[in-house]
Amino acid sequence: IKSAKLSFDDGEDDDDDDDDDDEIAVTMEPPKKRFGKDPTASTDFLPDREREMEREAKKMKLIQEYLAVEEEEKKKQIEITYSYWDGSGHRRQMEIEKGASISQFLFRCRQALEKEFPE
Repeated sequence: IKSAKLSFDDGEDDDDDDDDDDEIAVTMEPPKKRFGKDPTASTDFLPDREREMEREAKKMKLIQEYLAVEEEEKKKQIEITYSYWDGSGHRRQMEIEKGASISQFLFRCRQALEKEFPE
C-alpha cells in the first residue's frame, strides 16, 4: 500500500529528486452537501436555555401556589378531643388552628382546665 503525500510544490522541480510514484496528486473534490437539522427529531432531552427558564418560572409559580394553599390550610380550625386524667377521665373538645404547635395546644388545654380543676 502506498501512502499519499501532500505536496505544496507549485509544480517546479528543484533539486529534489522525488519519485513520482510516491506522490499522488490530490484532487479537489467538491464539498459534500451538509445535511440540515431534522425538524421531526425530538430535542427535548437537549439543554435549552429558554426551556429551562420556562421550567424555572413554572416551578417558582407552583412553589408560591403551594405555600399559599399551605398557609390557608394552617389558618383553618380543627376540633380536637382530648382527655384529662386525674383518676377519672374528663373528655373535652377544643378548636384550634391547624398550624398551631403542640405546645400552643397544651397551653390552651391547661388554661381551659385550670378553671375547672384549680389543683
